[in-house]
Amino acid sequence: MAKHAAHGPRDTKPAATESAPHAPYRPDDGSSEYPDAFEGLEPVDSGPMLFDEETVYTQPISVGSHGKPKKPQLSPVMRKSRRTRRILIAITVLLVVLIGALCYFGYRLLVESGSLASQQAQEQQGSQDVDAMSQEASNAQDTTITVTKTARVPELDMLLGMAYDDAVAELGSDAVVTSERDADEADRPIMTMVTLTITGSSTESRSGIPTVYLGLDSERKVIEAGFSASTSSLGFAPSSFSDAVTSDGVIENAMAEAGVAIDSADVVLPEDRSTYATYADDGKTVVKERCAFSGTVSQNSMDIEWSAVLMYDYTTSNATGNIASTIRLIYLYLDAPSLAAPVPEPEPEPAEEPQAEGGQDAGGEGEAAPGEAQDQAA
Repeated sequence: MAKHAAHGPRDTKPAATESAPHAPYRPDDGSSEYPDAFEGLEPVDSGPMLFDEETVYTQPISVGSHGKPKKPQLSPVMRKSRRTRRILIAITVLLVVLIGALCYFGYRLLVESGSLASQQAQEQQGSQDVDAMSQEASNAQDTTITVTKTARVPELDMLLGMAYDDAVAELGSDAVVTSERDADEADRPIMTMVTLTITGSSTESRSGIPTVYLGLDSERKVIEAGFSASTSSLGFAPSSFSDAVTSDGVIENAMAEAGVAIDSADVVLPEDRSTYATYADDGKTVVKERCAFSGTVSQNSMDIEWSAVLMYDYTTSNATGNIASTIRLIYLYLDAPSLAAPVPEPEPEPAEEPQAEGGQDAGGEGEAAPGEAQDQAA
């Protein structure tokens, strides 16, 4: 007893075991206010079981569902800041990608535009080269064609001053009158225009039948004489328009056959081709070339005004692709206005007959004028 008394009274009642309190369960919504569901099931430190035990406070280690330590919880401000940083980083990346794409496509656009401009320049140069080559080929083809002279230029200078009947007789039996008409006021002192065709020529009508034009004054004398035909029928080899004028001397030679010697300085082709060429709607294809030349010469004691027109028509050759189908025509004219007879003055219109006094007509006595008769009837 004494032994037990030394240690003091002993409570024989069993010690009441207190169960460890559990944290209430809260749903896990990701916030710091609600702990993890598994963490809520873990026991927490309670007070000491014995009187002599000291309470040791320890901080529980937060672990995840797989036993790994969980990352420290962030405050809402820090989470919002992190989310903002992520959004800014994503926007920056998108802007960098967009700028890079714009730079790439801009570079590609510059490259494409440069290549397109270079291609267009090459195509234009190629078309010009093709035109030049085709022109050279046509010239070479023309020079290989053998031309036979089937018509001659009449001596137009001899016709000037002749009477109409004598001029027709001078042209020969092959000259047939096809039309005769009165000249316009602008053609004075020419009063009558006569057209004659040379039927003895074997030239095709498509290429231009040789034709003579006579301008007659009031006394039916020839004061203008003209002629037209194809250059091939006159024996000129087919060539380009510029070569026909500058190199072949078609105008000078044809005028020499007509009886007039002209100066080559008066036959000059303009440098600008558009002044005498007609183009199609595409602006490149030449449809027609036409150029006129003129001058004055003193011959047979009189001044003669000469004029010539050279005309190339490419309509058929452009359609068929055959340059030999080009129609080449030449027109020659000689005028001698000093030989013209005076233009007769137009006859004056008859004047109205004056009326007699007293209301009687001048043509008979006792007859009333129509106006006075109507007044008397009223």
